[in-house]
Amino acid sequence: MADNRKTLRFPNGNEEDEAEEREEREERKRRLIKFFVFLGILAAAAITVFSLRVTKVEVVGNSHYTEEEIIDLFYPTFKERILLYDYMRDMLGRNPSAAFIQSYEKNRPDLNTVELVIYEKSIVGCISYMGTYMYFDKDGVIVESSSEPISRVPVVKGLHFNQIVLYRKLPVKNAEVFEAILNLTQLIAIHELPVYEVEYDNYRNATVRLNDTTGPDGQNLVLSGVTVELGASTDMEEKIGELSSQLPYLSGLKGVLHLETYDRNSLHPSYVFEQDEATTEASEPVD
Repeated sequence: MADNRKTLRFPNGNEEDEAEEREEREERKRRLIKFFVFLGILAAAAITVFSLRVTKVEVVGNSHYTEEEIIDLFYPTFKERILLYDYMRDMLGRNPSAAFIQSYEKNRPDLNTVELVIYEKSIVGCISYMGTYMYFDKDGVIVESSSEPISRVPVVKGLHFNQIVLYRKLPVKNAEVFEAILNLTQLIAIHELPVYEVEYDNYRNATVRLNDTTGPDGQNLVLSGVTVELGASTDMEEKIGELSSQLPYLSGLKGVLHLETYDRNSLHPSYVFEQDEATTEASEPVD
């Protein structure tokens, strides 16, 4: 006799569990896709950020530091050249500082170019004091100190001070001596003379010693063997002007230029160049 019984199946929790698992798998897939999309966007953003960087730096207003020194100061590594990092550094005020830089400005003509406008401290000379070089401005105020002298700033010798304090005036008791120092060092700076040393004797007569330099037309001027006797502070502006005009003719010579006898009231001002006997290189004579 055949068995006509039918098996009836009633729903249980297994199918519901399977549906929930499928939904969870789909949700995990969607999350994973979103995660990879996010990673892609993040990678693209990172590539964009790192590709936007400073590739050209222009420096304006520098004299104590070379252009290469300024660029190395502000952009020493690849990190500082990243545009976003550079902007953040500006916003947080974390740009570098240097002894002779008063302030600076950053101009951005385009995304990859930065123009650095440097405002240097107004330094006209320095004094060697207790193994340190103390730099003073046109008002005679000590504005900075360093362990080494810097080029194009003359060292003033022959003066003695009991105490020199940073950010205060040179302690020169005699006002005439003070004015003579400031006048001479400012004239040297104005004429951009390659003077590395100024020395005063006991009678307040000034002597300057020259360094090699480059002339206005680009020629090399060999002046390291030239000493200039300027004498007293009388007619100092005219003496310095005369020295400036004579630099090309002094190139290659060794000796002493006697400008202490210069008299602007003379119809034909004259002075002597006392040439060292060992000098073999000839140059046009100084009138």
